[in-house]
Amino acid sequence: MFVCNSSCHFEEFAIARVPACGPGPTQLAAFPLCSELLRESSIDRMDRVTLLGLPDDALLRVLAYLPLRELFVCRQVCRRFRSLCLHPDLWRYVWLPQSLVRAALSLAPCLAGFVGCLGDGLPMKEVAAAVAGTACVVDDLRLTLVEQEDVPLAEDVIRQLAAVGGVRILYLHTGCTTRTASIIEVVYSLDNLQELVIEAGAPLPAACNNVKVRSHLTRLEYVRKTHAPAIPADTLDPFFLQLVATHASTLEHVYVDFPFEVVVPMSLLAGIRGLRQLTCSLNEGMPQLLSLPDLVSVDFWSCDGGDLAPPGALDFLRQSSQLRTARLPDDDTAALVALSESRSAGVLTSLSFRGACVDDDAPLLTSLAAVLPRFPSLAELQMFAEPSADLLRAISPTSAPHLTRLTVLAPSDRCRHAWLHEPGIQDLLRRNSSLHLCVQFSLHGGDPKDCDCSWCLCKCGWCSWGCHSDLYSGGFRKFASHARGAGCSVNCYQV
Repeated sequence: MFVCNSSCHFEEFAIARVPACGPGPTQLAAFPLCSELLRESSIDRMDRVTLLGLPDDALLRVLAYLPLRELFVCRQVCRRFRSLCLHPDLWRYVWLPQSLVRAALSLAPCLAGFVGCLGDGLPMKEVAAAVAGTACVVDDLRLTLVEQEDVPLAEDVIRQLAAVGGVRILYLHTGCTTRTASIIEVVYSLDNLQELVIEAGAPLPAACNNVKVRSHLTRLEYVRKTHAPAIPADTLDPFFLQLVATHASTLEHVYVDFPFEVVVPMSLLAGIRGLRQLTCSLNEGMPQLLSLPDLVSVDFWSCDGGDLAPPGALDFLRQSSQLRTARLPDDDTAALVALSESRSAGVLTSLSFRGACVDDDAPLLTSLAAVLPRFPSLAELQMFAEPSADLLRAISPTSAPHLTRLTVLAPSDRCRHAWLHEPGIQDLLRRNSSLHLCVQFSLHGGDPKDCDCSWCLCKCGWCSWGCHSDLYSGGFRKFASHARGAGCSVNCYQV
């Protein structure tokens, strides 16, 4: 703004950029300002901005902070609020609470998901009654069959929600139910399903559906931990075989967990050409998986209740060349050594171990300290054990130049706060300036002032000093030698 003095009077103008006539750059122009606007302060203009004066995207951000029950109340304010309170952007990430089942399913356009008959979930009869006639699109549906009477009700729930375009993810726990053939056919015929999780209480039969089913599943988790009395213990579920055969062209992630007597044929999994992630027990036939061009992530556990890895599994690990993430059993150092000898060792970015090493001198920790330099690209290392002194000394910018996250267990026999200030931990963080040490600092989430456990009553020098006094609020904490930066999470502490 500027003031022009001409013929003893003042006139005020605003400078603005306006397009030139015809092609060419923009030009500056001066426009007289309304004297009323000039007299009005910016604060007065802000006072005139009401809630309804906000644009829709801003109002949606405000409404997102409201509890669901208050959203239903706000929709009665006016037509605009009714439209905004039922906007899909407000509901697509909401999990349905039990107290608002009927209201949400009758009014909400979509939901992230809801749980039926699982833990605190709703009884199947109430779920079926609430779902009847709904147009709400539920993305993730989780059902547990508690009684035999739940089977037809669950079928109705799945059909209704799938008919309106929902059920992209389905978790089905068959429990102790035995007559599951009809619901298996319903699940098998879903054409919008992308992720399927099955927890079977007994071997499931193949679907007898005559309708041709196209391949559409991208993720399959199939778990069965028990045997059926009338079926041989080593029998593989026909429904699992059918699912893999049907969706082999689209599956990318397979998780399979059967009793130890059941051996999953690796030739079956080798036929899934687009497989990227595999979770299963170590298997003698694993060299067949070397033909998979996209397999980059594996998660293995010991077979036969803790036996050592079979030679075939070690050959697969030793000959692999493209793995990026690996999770291995902690009770078999041979698997770690085999992986360290492979070409995958040079490109592996994440390495973790199943189970817990009780002693800090466990063979796994000793082997890991020795082979760590063979994993130069490693960015994340996770173990359920207190790191040994040898491992702490082995981690350096030379042996692990890209390591930024180390997840371990804190000691259980001494103060965890004082452990952070021990020379071994301090030296580790000083040597590795970009490293984050991730530790589960407390096994409870209560207020230390109200707790009488040995950790909260600790009177060691560090706890008495009071540094990092909020560590015992539960959950994982990250510790580093650097101050919290833009790339650090809010629970990152400098020690």
